[in-house]
Amino acid sequence: MRYGRRRLSKYLFLTYNIKVNPRTLGNYMKRLNLFTFVRRKKRQKEHKNTNVKFADLVQRDYNSKNNIIYATDVTYIPAPKDINQNHIYLSAIIDHKTKFVTYEISLNNDTELVLNNIKNTKFKNNFILHSDHGSAYSSIDYINKIKSLNGKISMSRIGNSLDNREIEYFFSILKSEIFPDFSMKCRQMNFDELSYKISEFVNW
Repeated sequence: MRYGRRRLSKYLFLTYNIKVNPRTLGNYMKRLNLFTFVRRKKRQKEHKNTNVKFADLVQRDYNSKNNIIYATDVTYIPAPKDINQNHIYLSAIIDHKTKFVTYEISLNNDTELVLNNIKNTKFKNNFILHSDHGSAYSSIDYINKIKSLNGKISMSRIGNSLDNREIEYFFSILKSEIFPDFSMKCRQMNFDELSYKISEFVNW
């Protein structure tokens, strides 16, 4: 099955006006031996700057009444050979409360990618932006940008991806639902086609 239970629940409502809670839908699927495709995560090594330290202000409290928390991260998408034989990188920011996502894609995994994504995001007052210790999030430009927007920086503990599981879950669902046989289909698309696919998923 291509859709996860959350997206399938939304699909049933939009298409057939049937309201089913995602958890209830998951139970029905289990009884009927229906399973969604789960993409195995391929770990990519990224430089972590352990010299820049910010407290974890979120503490995995994803259901907090605090509606000023945002999560951010960068993931890669295997690119076709005509794009410098490189990856395409996706930076995303997700609102913990509304689950609304803003994103930016680039051929380069750098601070500029992250800053461009921030520029396109409308943050609430006194927001908290939670990330890992990736080099872009440890950069002076990133730190100064968040401060200039009157925001607070929150960082996961090093080596604890679950501290930022909201954004990790989003990336996993995006890849598994758009590209079930992920790397092969990506390499058949150009940059604009991949951009459209991502936009279609985020705004669905």
